[in-house]
Amino acid sequence: GYVHSTVYQTKFLRTPRELETEPYPWNLQTLCSDSFKSSDGNGDVYTYFRTVRKKKSKFYCRVLERRKVETEGHEIETKRPKYVYTVEIELPRKTIVVHDFPHQKDGIALYDRAYSQMWHMENAFRHKMYIPDDIFPETWINLITRSH
Repeated sequence: GYVHSTVYQTKFLRTPRELETEPYPWNLQTLCSDSFKSSDGNGDVYTYFRTVRKKKSKFYCRVLERRKVETEGHEIETKRPKYVYTVEIELPRKTIVVHDFPHQKDGIALYDRAYSQMWHMENAFRHKMYIPDDIFPETWINLITRSH
């Protein structure tokens, strides 16, 4: 069934093998930010690199593997372990693999697929609402006059 991305809760993002037995709801997909850089200088190996740009692009991606990260105090504060991911990102001209991507809005996260939100559904509430003209102030009403 339909679950909005802001409501869906998961402790971690799933690998392809886990998705075979426990897929996400049909309307959710993983997207990755453009926060990565080449770590070998040749453009063959990429790692997550947090950027401070306000506008970030999102790309289709999928989790290849998940690794638990030991960070002091993180599990006590959040009541859950922290993970980083190796992801495959579909860029416009090529597909790359990026290591150490975090699960957050600046890294990889679940988003609603385009046009999958409730208001796009076939049975969504779409009816004309009639409002009487006299509820609007006269100054708000544009009168069209014809000059012939």
